[in-house]
Amino acid sequence: MATKLNKKHIKIISLILCAGATPALSADIIYNGDGSASNNPDLLRGSYETGCYYPATCGGLVVGEELGEYPSPKSAPQINNQKYSKNIVHPNIATRTNQNPLTLIPVHNNNIDYQSNLFAPNTKLDWSVSLKGAYRKDYNGERFETILTPAISLSHQNRNGLYNLGAQANLVKTSDSEFSFSSIATSLDGTFKFDRETSLTFDANVAISQEDVNSLNLASNIKTPPSMLNINTNAAIIREFGKLTGALRLGYNRDTYSTTQMSTGLWQDNSARNRNSYLAGLRLTQEITPIINAYVDLSAQRNIFDEISTIGLTTTQNNWALNGRAGLSGNWGDVILADISAGYALNQFDSATLSDSPAAIIDANITYRNSTGLNVSTNFASNITTPDPSSGASLKVGYTLGVLASYQVNDWLRARANARGNWASYVGIDDIERSYSAGVGVDYAFNKYISLNGDYTYNIADSSTIGKRDSHRVEFGLTYSR
Repeated sequence: MATKLNKKHIKIISLILCAGATPALSADIIYNGDGSASNNPDLLRGSYETGCYYPATCGGLVVGEELGEYPSPKSAPQINNQKYSKNIVHPNIATRTNQNPLTLIPVHNNNIDYQSNLFAPNTKLDWSVSLKGAYRKDYNGERFETILTPAISLSHQNRNGLYNLGAQANLVKTSDSEFSFSSIATSLDGTFKFDRETSLTFDANVAISQEDVNSLNLASNIKTPPSMLNINTNAAIIREFGKLTGALRLGYNRDTYSTTQMSTGLWQDNSARNRNSYLAGLRLTQEITPIINAYVDLSAQRNIFDEISTIGLTTTQNNWALNGRAGLSGNWGDVILADISAGYALNQFDSATLSDSPAAIIDANITYRNSTGLNVSTNFASNITTPDPSSGASLKVGYTLGVLASYQVNDWLRARANARGNWASYVGIDDIERSYSAGVGVDYAFNKYISLNGDYTYNIADSSTIGKRDSHRVEFGLTYSR
């Protein structure tokens, strides 16, 4: 059954889709230029690309799936292993050293090389639907799930830009419930090029999600987890000055939580978790060699919460999140790609009862891929977030280490493997969280439209408050995509 928040805010996504389609399908402005796309995630949500707080100025554009909490529908089938792909592109890696942030669009005679289709000569419509069955065994016993995932995306290119609009939903049915939405997301992003040196990039995302009641990290006294509505918008002006590229960005983020139903039957209000965030940042990237780029990134984010919590932290969590870092990125023939950065983060609270919490931040990413179909990517990332005030903590400092590998055995068979570890500590309480996961998967393509996908995943979660839990999950299904 859909939650109250799903029903209340479902119209917001439709409005975003309608409003986003107008600029995305605007008329061409004729001049010799091209366009591409980028993103600008929210720092405090830990969604930045490793070592790259604005992908358009990290020595080139990000190719493949963006590191967001809600992936774009266009690339979601690849992340969920629902769509067969001969050449797998790893996410969040700058694949060009050219400082022009729009060089990845196919250009012919200084104009975008359009690919014709039945929908429109310069507009492409893609869609997919996946139906999977899953068996899960965890601390709550055994259960079967059916997962339906439809996705649709619309992309438009003209002489001065590229625009993408998409939507995706995940519907889940367990053995003892009806189909319900676990998440719905829409996205709009694009790049508009004013001239050869100046461009505007933007993205807007709206998502509604609800944590699984059987999540390993969910307290046992919670019967119905809250739904969360997230609205995230960002824009940046990018300007080239020879081998130096500058990007000035602005962003807004809104988080809204519904109520939580406890096992006692009572409902817990989560208004104190609702917040508005306003971001401003500046990034400078200097080309050192055709392979190596150096960058400096500075950002300031203002977080304002709707209310003061009546439990846990009984004071305002309003704060300034300040962040500065420097890094290097390199691209060796699109075979080895690396990025490393280090810096300093400081959260300054309005409340005198909460102490400022500085922390060192280090991010690193390296990817290896070759022509035989092998792709291996390793990532280490650090982030600082503001937790639920009812926990009694003012900040959460987290670290993530992950490895992702895939191998294209032949034209119709691909093997996958992944491992991930997360560690987090809190400021104000002694709670420590650790989680680990490992999985393997395979994709078998019957043809270019239909693929069979199988996955096995093992998860462990361990925290001071909940204890240690683990789960096994086996999933098989079919994906049809166009």
